[in-house]
Parts: sequence; structure tokens; C-alpha cells
Amino acid sequence: MFCTANQRTAIDYKDGTFDSLGNPDGMCIDQEGKIWVACYGAGKIIRFDTETGSLSFFWCLVNVH
Repeated sequence: MFCTANQRTAIDYKDGTFDSLGNPDGMCIDQEGKIWVACYGAGKIIRFDTETGSLSFFWCLVNVH
């Protein structure tokens, strides 16, 4: 679970999320306020909309380590 400065939940990794998205291994917030998460084990970088908590974009990487 990731929380924003105003102490509300922005993203909630629910049961089964790790199977499809992998384990969060780093994150940053862009200038639009969206959260980008590097996903270990899934070869993805994903972007969440902090207003809705929904997945708004993902980028699959070629090499998964």
C-alpha cells in the first residue's frame, strides 16, 4: 500500500496483484502526480492514477531478471 502526503491510500496491492504485476521495487511521482512503479519479477514499469487508484499505463521490458 502506498500513501500520499495527506495520508490517503493512493494504491492498494490486493490479493493476486503480485501475480500479475510483480513486486514493487521502486517508485517515483511524475509532474502530473502519477505514481510510476518498477515491478521486480514481472518485467514491467507501471503508472497509477493517484486520483482513482487505477492502472493507467504499463510498459513491458524485454529482459526479465
